[in-house]
Amino acid sequence: MTKDYTIKMQDSTGRIAVIGVNGASIDEMIATGLPLSEAKQAIEDNSFEVAIRLGEIGADAFLI
Repeated sequence: MTKDYTIKMQDSTGRIAVIGVNGASIDEMIATGLPLSEAKQAIEDNSFEVAIRLGEIGADAFLI
């Protein structure tokens, strides 16, 4: 069972967002046969896209 965790990102305006990653979602993707690294990347990308849509961070954000 993968634990929930957060990633911290900053955009070019200096805005910082802490984005939650759901461990259960990663486990569901692994159950379909996806390797752990790919499952984590897919869920993190999805969480990042949601944060952009919600206006929490800019699309040019990077991990810090």
